[in-house]
Amino acid sequence: MFRNLCLGLFLVALLDMANARATPVVPCQLCRPADDKAVTQPQRRPLRIEIDSALDFSSFSIEAGKSGTAEVDPYDGTRRVSGGLIGLSGRGLKGKVRVIGEPFARISVQMPEILELRSPVGGTAIISAIKTSLPSVPLLGPTGELSFSFGGKMTVSGSEAGDFQGRFPISVDYQ
Repeated sequence: MFRNLCLGLFLVALLDMANARATPVVPCQLCRPADDKAVTQPQRRPLRIEIDSALDFSSFSIEAGKSGTAEVDPYDGTRRVSGGLIGLSGRGLKGKVRVIGEPFARISVQMPEILELRSPVGGTAIISAIKTSLPSVPLLGPTGELSFSFGGKMTVSGSEAGDFQGRFPISVDYQ
């Protein structure tokens, strides 16, 4: 009897396995694919940022004990000095940036609101009021490029001196 019981259970297991193989596996039509991004967003060219020229306030002198500002206009590069600053030579240079990516794509551009510059002798200056020549809705052109310029206002106190330098982070992303 034990032998018949074991043989019966073995036959039931074989039938279950045969039925499992005979049932076709149909993929779920309502399930989401594992990689949602591949379905919702087409593959785009990576965005690239090229700096054509750096923002440069040129040379100036500071009256002892006074602070002052230098401004560079983002459209025409005009430099204006005020307060205790005295322009020495040259003119300011607006920063120029070129973004390269997918033709006709909308992008967003993030730039700092305030930036601290340092000199090798330990002095600091602050750049604020950063403005760009970007349109309200930045759009890459038919060749996948968009160029814009930027300027700002640098404030220096009378106790600071040196060749002020710093990095200006710019980030760009598709919208």
